[in-house]
Amino acid sequence: MKEFPGISEALLLICLGIGYIVIYLAKREERQLQLIGYIIGGVIIGLALFYQAANLWIQAKTCSQRIPYYKATMHSSWPKQSLPQAPPSK
Repeated sequence: MKEFPGISEALLLICLGIGYIVIYLAKREERQLQLIGYIIGGVIIGLALFYQAANLWIQAKTCSQRIPYYKATMHSSWPKQSLPQAPPSK
């Protein structure tokens, strides 16, 4: 989603909140329904955390692959500058 940067992170936070709400509401139910609520809430939270970690890893890997390219282009395009020399002492 390049049109809306950061939208995937916001959606993942919303999913974490929904998973928490499902688990919170499952506490009020009877045994069988409570177990199902815990499982569904745990799966929602687990998938959201997994996707966030995978997204972070992909971004870090992509960024680290670009760094040598930028370093090479920066150093080759910079003008060569010499430090000012002190006048010779008499």
